[in-house]
Amino acid sequence: MPKFNSQIINGRFLADKIFHEIRQEIVKKKLTPSLAVILVGDSKASKVYVKLKQKACLKCGIEFYLYELPKDALEKQVLECLDFLNQDKEINGIIVQLPLPKHLDEDKIIKALDPRKDADGFHPENIKLLKNGRPYIIPGLCEGIIKLIRATREDISDKNVLIVSNSQIFAEPFNHLFVKGRRVKTCEWVSPQDKNFSEKTKEADVIIIAIGKPKFLKANMIKKEVIIIDVGCNFIKNIGSRLKRAVWGDVDFTSCGKKAKWISPVPGGVGPVTVAMLLANTVKLYKQQHKIISS
Repeated sequence: MPKFNSQIINGRFLADKIFHEIRQEIVKKKLTPSLAVILVGDSKASKVYVKLKQKACLKCGIEFYLYELPKDALEKQVLECLDFLNQDKEINGIIVQLPLPKHLDEDKIIKALDPRKDADGFHPENIKLLKNGRPYIIPGLCEGIIKLIRATREDISDKNVLIVSNSQIFAEPFNHLFVKGRRVKTCEWVSPQDKNFSEKTKEADVIIIAIGKPKFLKANMIKKEVIIIDVGCNFIKNIGSRLKRAVWGDVDFTSCGKKAKWISPVPGGVGPVTVAMLLANTVKLYKQQHKIISS
């Protein structure tokens, strides 16, 4: 069997370090941050993600509030819940767990969120500030991925980054953080449906992929020594196995691991660090709302 050559980017280790720093700051400064999550429906994947966030909040000393609504909840009900949390001065950070049931307008609901309580950093006002170089809050997913890349200690200032996703909207924050921040040479987006997809992936020095297709990226699509960040999280039923479900990324971990220099695993890569950055954002929002200057 060919040797697995890639070095693994340990997201759990990095997340634990961030959790420890958050906990220390909360205790030292006697902060009382809180996070509220709106969960609509009974998606197993969403429930797993929310449980992880709740567990992390407990670990760090952040108050956690969960508002569950049925999968057939009316848009009006979701907006009313969101308005209640926007007005509640005891709530510092709010997230709406995505994806929402198909009958709900995600854009409309996210826009209804108070941008000053937007712990995920997805509100259009916060994205606009990010584009203008004056971010109020940076999306935790983007910040987490940047931290994972930094953990490799590789110099990527002259490298080409490729964002593989179904929507260019996902790639926009990275373009501003990477290029305007002068962290990389180029940052481009490509859809998996692009006719020149493999040509572009073979030229990339860093690939960030989030398309929701298990084991989609193969070794024949990448060049040697590439850094791969796998954002995919696909729950697959294991028929005939004792395991009820398995979690696979968008990357064929086994084949790509023989060519890539660094690769983030699923699970244990992007997920834990994204949760850690969500909590870091919650603390940041708390300090902004209470006019506490960061030291």
